[in-house]
Amino acid sequence: MNAKIILIFSGIGVINLHACEPSASYTTCRNCDPFDTNIRRTDYPNTFVEKITVSYGVNADGCKFATLQCLSSAAKDILMEWYDPSGSSLGTTGAVKHTQKVIGLITCNQNSEWTFTENGKTEVVQSATCEYIQ
Repeated sequence: MNAKIILIFSGIGVINLHACEPSASYTTCRNCDPFDTNIRRTDYPNTFVEKITVSYGVNADGCKFATLQCLSSAAKDILMEWYDPSGSSLGTTGAVKHTQKVIGLITCNQNSEWTFTENGKTEVVQSATCEYIQ
């Protein structure tokens, strides 16, 4: 009877060990490289590039995320433009009219790629640029 009880506890211990191991998706979604900013820019007249501040964290799913923020006291309108891995524009967050600050959120996926979701659509992003009009 005692041997049977020990065997049951042993099995439970093994199950607990496997339950605590990080899964493949958990570890890969923490391995995104630092996010590139202000590599590309549009060629619109009277448009200026502003520094993006990037802050990193880990979300409830255990995946790395980054908050991107740009602000300019000189801005009349400000936006953040997103670029895919081939360098093509994915669109913008903003332009935020009559404000001096814009914020974007990106998340590392299971392929160790940064993703951006806006209007229900998720895209892989390689970089972002903050631009403003005075």
